[in-house]
Amino acid sequence: MPIKEPLALFQKWFEEAQYSDGIHLATSMTLATASKAGRPSSRIVGVKGFDKSGFKIATNKNSRKAKDMDENPFASLMFYWESMNRMVRIDGPVEKLDTKATSDIWKGFPRAAQLTHSASKQDDILPDKSTLVQKKAELTQQYADSTPIPPNPEWCAYNLIPDWWEFYQVVTDLPDRIIFRKPEAGETPDGKALHQGDEGWILERVYP
Repeated sequence: MPIKEPLALFQKWFEEAQYSDGIHLATSMTLATASKAGRPSSRIVGVKGFDKSGFKIATNKNSRKAKDMDENPFASLMFYWESMNRMVRIDGPVEKLDTKATSDIWKGFPRAAQLTHSASKQDDILPDKSTLVQKKAELTQQYADSTPIPPNPEWCAYNLIPDWWEFYQVVTDLPDRIIFRKPEAGETPDGKALHQGDEGWILERVYP
């Protein structure tokens, strides 16, 4: 494999997915979390950015995913680009981002999305959808002059720091699976089953 560093390979696949006619939202991913008691939950969310420091996730402080990540700071991401027959799984610890980083993510949201997030009291009981519609209409009127919409006070963001990656690709009836991970104590790549990657990663091919 010519690319021996997982973020570089992900960037390549992600860019190809963005330009693929068969993929509507390359940024969509499954975020899986678990409570302190170990009860899992998953949902589709949009990645809010990624770089060497990790993958950015934005949500409401009252959401189940936020509560899970506060109680049990580990999560798993999965990108699935069906028309390309590719999947990427990413596991690692999560950390809460500071106010500035969270605000920067908020500023990158479309204005309509900011209004929706400001109107919503995520995970609270909503007796009638008209209540939400009315609240958004009021906010739309309030900020009709293009005044910047401040972040919802309940808004927050997290960063997942990858420590394990899987790249899965179907090219024939025998899929390829490549794992990137950090070496365990005393583990030395042999160039056969276990290969030395770049930036401290090791990689291995596993059976599909």
